[in-house]
Amino acid sequence: MYFLKKAKTEAKRFPVNKKSHDITKADDPRISNKHDHDIVCERDLVIQVIEKEEQFNQLEDQWNKLVSSSEMQTSIFQSYDWQRVWWHHFGEENKLKIVTIWFNGLLVALAPLYENRIKLFNGNWYRKLEFIGNRVPDSKGLFYDYSPTDYLDFIIDKSFKSKVVSKLTDWLIGKLLEYDEVLLDELPADGVFYENLLPELEKKDVNIKQIRKEICYQIDLKGIDTIDDYLSSLSRKQRYELRYSKKAVLKKKLFEIEKARNEEQVIDFFNELVSMHQERWNKLGYPGIFYDSRVYNFLRDITLACHKRGSLRFKRAVEKENNSLALDLAFSFNDVIYDYQKALDSDHKLAKYGPGNALLYFLIEDGINTGYSKIDLMRGGERYKRRVSNSSSYNWEVSLKSATKCNKKGQKIYELQNQLDQILRKGKRELSLLNIQIMQNGWIKSIPSYYSFLKKRLQNS
Repeated sequence: MYFLKKAKTEAKRFPVNKKSHDITKADDPRISNKHDHDIVCERDLVIQVIEKEEQFNQLEDQWNKLVSSSEMQTSIFQSYDWQRVWWHHFGEENKLKIVTIWFNGLLVALAPLYENRIKLFNGNWYRKLEFIGNRVPDSKGLFYDYSPTDYLDFIIDKSFKSKVVSKLTDWLIGKLLEYDEVLLDELPADGVFYENLLPELEKKDVNIKQIRKEICYQIDLKGIDTIDDYLSSLSRKQRYELRYSKKAVLKKKLFEIEKARNEEQVIDFFNELVSMHQERWNKLGYPGIFYDSRVYNFLRDITLACHKRGSLRFKRAVEKENNSLALDLAFSFNDVIYDYQKALDSDHKLAKYGPGNALLYFLIEDGINTGYSKIDLMRGGERYKRRVSNSSSYNWEVSLKSATKCNKKGQKIYELQNQLDQILRKGKRELSLLNIQIMQNGWIKSIPSYYSFLKKRLQNS
């Protein structure tokens, strides 16, 4: 596909510092102690806001140590690699605002933010703070609301929780006088912000708006000792389907499960997953997430980075002729496995034996046997997730605004620009969808095909 060739030549792979792989032996980095308005000293805790990429790079060892040792649950999406690679591909002209809190040279808290400016006529009319890793900045009118990151949050060492929460709360309130909005997306309901910072902010003079986002399904493995224990908790139908797919591998030998073991295999598996994903969504009339080459480059680079860290779980179901039937891209971090992206060739004659289910079965079995506490099935309400999970939660979006400061002019311009952007994005999107119809059906059949596709979308909306 053209986007694969284009993406390979456009972006350099983001380097991973191999020396920092063993984070338990990492030396504490020392960041320059410049006394400016972004540094606030109070007793033993020091706040410093990182605004330069060189400083961002220096955080790697301490960042990884914090997210790996923190007793508060942190996810793969809060790791240094994920945040740094996202910024490399999507940071563009925005400005870093990573809030760090230090105790005697030790990093004890992080708020990985950046400044997003809404520009009009060369003026910065509306300024927001958002999470690094949030929505992909729009370039083709397709993914304005698409985020490759499932969970985002503040990161706090539990030993310093009370002091750090107070310090971060005061910092946020102060920044609300400087910024028009602090927009925090993909917040887990049981995370640091919701359980610690939000209750403090609700006591202050802050306008808070909360929006419930997508549901997230999980398989809680605590108390489950064997795969049979897990299967016994499922419905009879789902239990049968998983065992049926397992037999297709172990007894009928219809296909095998292969793991990507080196960088060459990782790249091959990744390109197969992309092609399979794009083919499926193109047939349905949609461009697919990899239509934007930046998304391809980002996910390729983070997959390679996780491979180098030893946290990649990338497998495929492959038949005797070495054709892939299904692929499953997953990551492990701390004691959780994140089942991130799947692809399935639903047209293959062996698809009826459930190669996707087989990959899921062996992922769950591996998670149980290796002592993981949870398999996270990520955002989205797909039917198979409901059927195999035993717990769920929702993500939230929280908007913070000052109750005293009101940038009415900037707010109106921001709303107007948003409305204009939506019109332009919808126009670009429809042109892209029409282009997909042309690719699938040719020029002559593309117009009636597009009309039928549009009618079906409107009926389902």
